[in-house]
Amino acid sequence: MNGLKGLRSLLVAPKDKANKLDKCGVVYQVPCKECTSTYVGESARTLKTRLDEHTRPSSPVGEHSATFQHEIDWEGVRVLDKEENWFKRGVKEAINIRRTNSDLNKDRGRHHLPRSYNRLIASRDSSPNGLGHVTPPTSQ
Repeated sequence: MNGLKGLRSLLVAPKDKANKLDKCGVVYQVPCKECTSTYVGESARTLKTRLDEHTRPSSPVGEHSATFQHEIDWEGVRVLDKEENWFKRGVKEAINIRRTNSDLNKDRGRHHLPRSYNRLIASRDSSPNGLGHVTPPTSQ
């Protein structure tokens, strides 16, 4: 069997990891290099296409850079989530805007979450696995 595993590893090459800039259907975060300001957004298009738009002075990211003479940390851009569904991606954007307190966002995303979501979002962030504390049911 060892010979087959060796042969397989020679014949089957693992897929190259996709460049984050080529990903579509993402929720992403853009940090400032010189302060704690961040922007959270979403796009159905490639992340590269959307980030190019953020270099414009009319975008919240471009406006921050121009107003404060701050450099944007383009290398530090993070993909927070991947979602092809337009509605779900918008909800995930709204959750991440609230979760990260992104101060460069001019609004809270296209979906306005009720304040009752705050506790749930905070509980997910405070747990080690990001799933929040789940109390197992008690047996009666």
